[in-house]
Amino acid sequence: MTTDNHSLAVKIRDAMCYRYPSLAVFEAPVVVAAIEQILNEHNVTATHSSKFDAAWSEWKAYRKERKEKPYTPRGETAQLSRIMAWGEDRAIAAILFSVAQGYQGIFEEGAPSGAGFGRKSTFA
Repeated sequence: MTTDNHSLAVKIRDAMCYRYPSLAVFEAPVVVAAIEQILNEHNVTATHSSKFDAAWSEWKAYRKERKEKPYTPRGETAQLSRIMAWGEDRAIAAILFSVAQGYQGIFEEGAPSGAGFGRKSTFA
């Protein structure tokens, strides 16, 4: 088990316990070890390329320029987990696209957007 995966496993456990407080009753080392095992089995690492790190820094600087609140540690972990599930190249493209479009959130190009997303139109 790598140190990077241990740190990632601890962050995942903390985020899970925040979202699902009933999980906090389980022994922390047992949960962290189980998460580490899953990460290792699927060859997931906590490292990103320098290209991704640059895009993520650009995103955080963009949010700061917009005078948005900085991410909480859990919020940043959740956002990173969400976009990294797309794969690193797609995540980088989505970050750069979202900055270029002036979006508040990170969206992929061509993804449904706007106030009507997920709702039926009231106009016939």
